Amino acid sequence: MERGRQFDQQLDHLLRSPDEFAGGSLLLLAWRDFKAYNDEHGYAAGDALLRRTAEVLGATCGPVARLLCRLGGADFAVLVNETGRPAVTELAQRILHGLRPATEHGAAPGRHLADIGLTLCHPGEPAGIILGRADQALRAAQQGGADAFAWAHEAAPMAPQGSAGARAWRRRLQR
Repeated sequence: MERGRQFDQQLDHLLRSPDEFAGGSLLLLAWRDFKAYNDEHGYAAGDALLRRTAEVLGATCGPVARLLCRLGGADFAVLVNETGRPAVTELAQRILHGLRPATEHGAAPGRHLADIGLTLCHPGEPAGIILGRADQALRAAQQGGADAFAWAHEAAPMAPQGSAGARAWRRRLQR
């Protein structure tokens, strides 16, 4: 697993290299109430939960994973070489199913849940835009029920180039 900053750099590199990366999907996974989990079960149990999460992600995504990273805290990111929504949806369901036993040791049902935000990635897209979409999808999933996942809305149009483009995106994001 790579650390968050290295993940950002490698994601950016892949998006700028269409000969290396023809497209895929980004999955952001976050545990709800991880601090409460640590408080109730202790830091050793929290560390074990994070290790189990990494194991499940590696085992489930291994064949199609391009990048796999713990971003920090209880947040993980996986870039997969798959662009088919049905296949990526199934992958998210398998991840969530694989994580259920990790929370069953003494946790109150429905309290400590993992959620996943999903978005498609296209070569040439800015990494920040993709991460933003995945984060919005993750927030939507967290509004859902137990162990939820959500897809981001379709890709936003490409940003105009240059400083005028940066200002346009800043205004658009502020709105």
